[in-house]
Amino acid sequence: MSVRSSILALVAAACLGWPVATRAAEAEPLHPVDTRWGGPAKGLIGRMAERLQPLLRLPAANSSGGGGGDPVKVSYRGWLAIAAAAAGLSAVPAGAQDGEWQYAQSAESCRAYRTVEGADGASTVQLRTFGPGSAVEITVAGSEIAREPNAVRSVELGWDGEGYDRHQAGVLGTLGGVPSVSLLAAHRPAAAFGFFYEEMARHVSRLDPTAETMQLRVVGYAPKDLAVGPLVEPLRHLEECEAALMDSWGWGRDYAEHVVTPPVMRDPQRWFRKAIIYPAVPNLKRISSLLQLRLKVDARGRVAECVVQSSPGSSQFGSRNCTGLRREARFDPALDAQGQPVDSYFQISVTFARYD
Repeated sequence: MSVRSSILALVAAACLGWPVATRAAEAEPLHPVDTRWGGPAKGLIGRMAERLQPLLRLPAANSSGGGGGDPVKVSYRGWLAIAAAAAGLSAVPAGAQDGEWQYAQSAESCRAYRTVEGADGASTVQLRTFGPGSAVEITVAGSEIAREPNAVRSVELGWDGEGYDRHQAGVLGTLGGVPSVSLLAAHRPAAAFGFFYEEMARHVSRLDPTAETMQLRVVGYAPKDLAVGPLVEPLRHLEECEAALMDSWGWGRDYAEHVVTPPVMRDPQRWFRKAIIYPAVPNLKRISSLLQLRLKVDARGRVAECVVQSSPGSSQFGSRNCTGLRREARFDPALDAQGQPVDSYFQISVTFARYD
């Protein structure tokens, strides 16, 4: 498929973006970190947001506006966007059926899940994170969702009946054998990217931790109104789980005390499209994926290690792009309390979405 224009956009949380204009791409004015739905970012994540702020002053043009909790708006024709996402569609234990939030930890992710009754029957809602600073993958499973694994649909997310964010890519799959759709949301700064073939789409939807209800609309299907209850407690459990993951990965629970300044991608517009590619076979087969990668960035600012956390649809999404990042990626290295470069952790998500 011919891509007539392209844009590289880094999203920090649901409302942080820095479009970098390339050939004939149409972008928009940039917006600061928005903390209306989760309070000011603190600790390691707060410092990450502060480090990303200088990147938000890159030039952009042709605004489409942005209000009502939807500050990241970009419109273009025939575009390739580097935006965000991640998803592994793992089975939900039977405990989810009791309606209470249940929790699980794997080697690379943390999950909170529960069953919610709605007008069209029971649905399973799962929140999944992949370490500190990752976006939150929201998966909703129900019998009315199309059973087309690794296909993509336009989806819209809203909270407490206040309206929907602009649509984004939702990847279809299964959860515990039940058809599902997964999308990204965020309540904190997150390094998130996307590889889209679509006219207009939001990269990451906002996540409202205090909302009582969640509205999900998959284009072509009736909207779902899910009484999820406030998400403050499950998100707190997920953060505790993420600290345990950092310990298991060898960084320690006190990582933020040793790494004072997080790593930041150096001139990503110069290397990102060489490092991140849509593998040829999945691309030809119209396979979409929500890829999660965990990086170790060394004191020189190079990718020393790349771990594939989730690569649904095809292992090529993970293997090919880990190879590209190790070869091409350049970072300003993390710094310790004395201002010395140190090895560090960096987590990214990439959505690969074929709408045609």
